[in-house]
Amino acid sequence: MKYCKKLGLMLLPLLALPFSSWAIEKDLQMGIDQVTVYRSGAEVVRSSDVNLPAGVTELRIRSLSPSIDPKSILVKMSNENVKLISVTHELDFANQKKILEETAKIQKITEALKDSIAQTNSLLEVYASEKEMMKSNKSIKGVEGITADDLSKITTFYHKKMTEIENEQNRLKKKKKEFTNQYITMTQKQIALNLSANESSFTIKAMVQAEKATDTRIRLTYFVTEAGWNPVYEARITDNKHPMQLTYAASVRQNVHEDWSNISIRISTENPMEDNVSPTISSDKLNFGNSANYVTKAQAKVKPRTKTIKGIVSNFMQPLPYVCVVAKGTNFYAITDQNGYYEINAPENCEVEFSHLGYTTQNIQITPASGDVININLTESAELKDNLNEILNNNEANRQEQNASTAPGVTTESSEKKVTNLNHKNLRPTHLAEAEMDLEEEIVPGWLNLAPFTVSIPNKYTIPSNNIPTLILINDYTINATYEYVVLPKLEKKAYISAFIPDWTKYKLLDGPVYIFWNNEFKGQSYLSTNAMKNDVELSIGADKGITVNREIVQSNSSKQVLISSNKATRTWKITLSNTKDTPVDIAVKDQYPLSNDEDITVDLLQSQGASVDKSTGILTWRTTLQPGEEKKFEFTYRVKYPVGKSLYLE
Repeated sequence: MKYCKKLGLMLLPLLALPFSSWAIEKDLQMGIDQVTVYRSGAEVVRSSDVNLPAGVTELRIRSLSPSIDPKSILVKMSNENVKLISVTHELDFANQKKILEETAKIQKITEALKDSIAQTNSLLEVYASEKEMMKSNKSIKGVEGITADDLSKITTFYHKKMTEIENEQNRLKKKKKEFTNQYITMTQKQIALNLSANESSFTIKAMVQAEKATDTRIRLTYFVTEAGWNPVYEARITDNKHPMQLTYAASVRQNVHEDWSNISIRISTENPMEDNVSPTISSDKLNFGNSANYVTKAQAKVKPRTKTIKGIVSNFMQPLPYVCVVAKGTNFYAITDQNGYYEINAPENCEVEFSHLGYTTQNIQITPASGDVININLTESAELKDNLNEILNNNEANRQEQNASTAPGVTTESSEKKVTNLNHKNLRPTHLAEAEMDLEEEIVPGWLNLAPFTVSIPNKYTIPSNNIPTLILINDYTINATYEYVVLPKLEKKAYISAFIPDWTKYKLLDGPVYIFWNNEFKGQSYLSTNAMKNDVELSIGADKGITVNREIVQSNSSKQVLISSNKATRTWKITLSNTKDTPVDIAVKDQYPLSNDEDITVDLLQSQGASVDKSTGILTWRTTLQPGEEKKFEFTYRVKYPVGKSLYLE
């Protein structure tokens, strides 16, 4: 009995200890089975088979992404006889020691380079003083008894010494360039290391209990933030009488510090961070251009959107490596590579800072209207401008080679890093488009009509953790698009063709860039902009040289574009279109007469030749069909009245 009491007293402290102090520890290597990539963030699924002994085991999964959201961690066991006791996580800063050691090495090198630059400057000053002394003593005057032979020796000595000094100065200047270049490079490396010093890996610990030795499969799911995708399209069109072949792809990027190698991918527009609170229905009051009130809550919950900004940072002559790119107020940052390339996630309406040693820091404001590509030219600071210019001149050959490899349309070994000119040159002019503006501008394009979707990709992909986009095919569509030519001769004497995609929601289209191929010819890049209030989406293809356009004034009581002082002015404009193509085209011609913004000015449209007139904007629209070889003319006339003695500027 006493023995049992003693044994019980011995077990009490043991039972009071946490499981981890006496559980069996086991490290797991868990491969990635599947990744679901959302517009912002991704869900990673890992699994592994494990043999468990009887009792409590602490399973450890190490070296996971540091961008894991701890609230998203989910662990499941396939064997019902295995009980999951707890799941914990921790950050492992084992890499920090290595980074600090590397930083210390770089610090020693930079200090040595600073000393070398200082010593070189001192020697240059010595040789400069010696050179000045030689110049001041080169004149030999008032010296009696000097022979021609002595004079020859002195002259030879002078030339020899001056040559030695100049050669040594040139050698020291070259060394100074090398030291300065190395110093800048090492300092930027040190900045990059300092930024990554706090990076870590994630470790998840799962405490499980088995009544007896058994096998089970463990499944781990978690959400990472440093990932996302954007839609990219390729449209191939033979002519305005054939369907459009549209390739829909996802540009996937991730920087979660773990590579996704040969894995199954799903692309989704779902919101994985949405809460589970059901919405409430309020009164449903209709208004022009507005949706019903039951979407108010969803609109209110839309978080500030992020966009991927990329580009090249240079100094007007060559790309700059090791430039620090930071989205201010966030944890997002990037370091430019050897080609000056960077890519960073930046919240809309934030400021992105570009900094480099020896250059003036530049800040760029990111707005919803900002393009996806922002190329930056940094200006040298006054302190190092002279040295940097010498370095750049010394590297002229390298600069030319880099410029050739990064020119638009040139394929390089690192083709994924090539930055395409994202100016949407195929978009027609829109200065006359005030009448075409949507009544509700605050609606997020497409989100009301397009239900969230998730697409499983049949092939496996490898997506490295470098934030470089990987294109993944979502689908190929044959679309019976309708085509219309649009002419805005007041702005540009070109005919732009637009394709209208019907029932765009069934193709699950989102806003994104489109690479256009017209009649097997690459036409450049356009942009697909969906609109929740329209069933058809317009895609601007670009200008067609087969339609010639002319606009001229044919009647006027005053000269064009001058100040007039009479109380009445009349303008008649004639627009001429010619179809030089061998196919008929449907075409919309848009022009505009001015409107009055003053009660003393009256504008009367006298004739419009059958055009539809929008009196709120002054836009006139003619719609017609031009047969092959056909020419058509359109005219409109307006009169402006205003008080005598006033001057008015008219086109």
